[in-house]
Amino acid sequence: MTDFGAESKAARRIIHLMKLLPAFVDRLRRGDCEYGGWGLDDKRPFGNSDVAGDIAKIIGLQVDGDTGITGAQREYCDGLYDDLPEYLRYRLFGGGSA
Repeated sequence: MTDFGAESKAARRIIHLMKLLPAFVDRLRRGDCEYGGWGLDDKRPFGNSDVAGDIAKIIGLQVDGDTGITGAQREYCDGLYDDLPEYLRYRLFGGGSA
């Protein structure tokens, strides 16, 4: 198998963040309190409690129906979720096409 290098991995990660961002924004809701701050459901930000599993589906990772995602896939998806706020700030305020 050919390793196309860090540039290809970085490009793939940006594509995955681009796919994840609309799903993140679509789930934003205004809270029920007095002023109702905007946020996500802490336990189910993408609809289910398996956040990494939801992310894997959103970005199109191959998921085994019986066993779900692998440990490496879960780690990758968790990392995407960690990077999402920074990516959102970049898209809103940093310019560029990524």
